[in-house]
Amino acid sequence: MEKTNKIAGFKLILVFITIISMFTTSCSSSKKVSAKRNLKKYGFEYLKLKNEENELTFNNLSAKLSLTYSNEKSSTKLQGRLRMKQDSILWISFSPAMGIEAARLILTQDSIKFINRLNKTYFTGEYQMLDTLISTTIDYTIIQSMILANELPYYKLDNYSVKADNNMYLLTMEKKRKVKRKIKRGKSPTNVIIEKVWLDPVNFRMRRVEMNEIGDDKKKLVVQYNDYREVEGKMFPFKIKISVSADKDIVIDVDYSKVHFDETLSFPFRIPSKYHYAF
Repeated sequence: MEKTNKIAGFKLILVFITIISMFTTSCSSSKKVSAKRNLKKYGFEYLKLKNEENELTFNNLSAKLSLTYSNEKSSTKLQGRLRMKQDSILWISFSPAMGIEAARLILTQDSIKFINRLNKTYFTGEYQMLDTLISTTIDYTIIQSMILANELPYYKLDNYSVKADNNMYLLTMEKKRKVKRKIKRGKSPTNVIIEKVWLDPVNFRMRRVEMNEIGDDKKKLVVQYNDYREVEGKMFPFKIKISVSADKDIVIDVDYSKVHFDETLSFPFRIPSKYHYAF
């Protein structure tokens, strides 16, 4: 039973970082879409280029977060601190309501490290471990893109369309995954997905993303990016809601505060000698 609880807790954190997830300063300002805005007619290429131009880029990022994880049977609330060096390292510390650290996670381009202070266990490994747990192929760059509301990398665009929807631009794309790392024998080297992206007509940032893999209509991912605010000249979504429809439905709500860019950061991670391996 103890091992089952360890694995369940580890999977919760993995699901959270995989699908997606994250992020006031006194000088922040909000820009909201007018309910009666008349959208200008733009082509797909123009809108995609504007979205790419307005993607979030930085050296370092720090933020505090409040997370609520809900499934069909229960709901869990966590507080956390996030630190990131873009394209390099992602560090998250999780705490319950009392503020004492419960777990720490660090991701790099090629590895995952996790410590659980509640039961004094740890895990270190590669991204193939996540592939097994969530039945898809992911890596650091994909996780980072989901967190920052940036375009998913490694996908070749096949077909596309654009139209106005709910006072936003709706881009519908059929994409095929490019192979970045070795695929296990017997698995398809590409995954074809349908991705729908709703763009804000003011800042051309993502407001909503829906994804499902062709041939598997039972699984669907919806990510909503809300409450964009300007922080240090960058548009950042302070509220994110992730809904996963699969064998078990999951909803994750993330609220960010105290977002800062390009401060000097450290990413401490040490496994105490008395901790034992979780698997």
